[in-house]
Amino acid sequence: ERLTASAPDQFAGRVADFNENLMYEMQSQRGLSHLGVPDRDLQDVVPAHEYLGSFLTTESTVPQPAHVDYTWEVLEETQDDLSLGFYPLTNEGMFLQVWPRQDDATISEIPGEIIFIPQGKMLVLPASTIHGGGFRTTPMYMPTDDVEGEEEDDSSSSSSSSSLSSSSSQDRDQNHGDSDGNIATTTFHQNGNLRFHLYMARGTTSHLPTHQTNKYTEPNDKGRFLSERYVDAPHMPVLQQHLFV
Repeated sequence: ERLTASAPDQFAGRVADFNENLMYEMQSQRGLSHLGVPDRDLQDVVPAHEYLGSFLTTESTVPQPAHVDYTWEVLEETQDDLSLGFYPLTNEGMFLQVWPRQDDATISEIPGEIIFIPQGKMLVLPASTIHGGGFRTTPMYMPTDDVEGEEEDDSSSSSSSSSLSSSSSQDRDQNHGDSDGNIATTTFHQNGNLRFHLYMARGTTSHLPTHQTNKYTEPNDKGRFLSERYVDAPHMPVLQQHLFV
């Protein structure tokens, strides 16, 4: 609840490199005490000597290409002392696609697996885990009751206007009329599957890098994208048709 209350109303940053659908706000301060979560509380859940957090949300589903969150050189130097925590902040939970690392270049296709993380649970993975997000299940628009436009009086119009101006900055209302004068109001939800990413240095000698940089290329071939071999889960088209929005 403390993290959810600290989430930004609007996200100014978008993840680059094929991920314009992902918005984020990386924290400038190490630890989470400025967000109301003392490090001692975190130590009881995921012991580490250094923490850094980031809020993320998905505008619309576009599966993120396979990647790691640090350079392969950093990951090799730290020898899996760095970890990632994925923590959903709403009851919609969150989805993550992961792949088993396979350095044998003769294996041409490695399908991903989709993991669902419910609210109240955190998935912790080694930072060397090849993964991808970018999923949204929160409805893009939530319809409200139709209003008979022809019978509206001044007071109802004023009330409707007031409601629009006072709506949350995370949502955006739109009115749609039909030929009979009915007005249907829908609310666009900006925050989709709001979540928190926790970067951790868990080894006694390792420290979190100054900058977090996604890497999309093979560890042994910088000219080849991971996504050429690490492909979406076989059931991804079905999920995109019936679950993700």
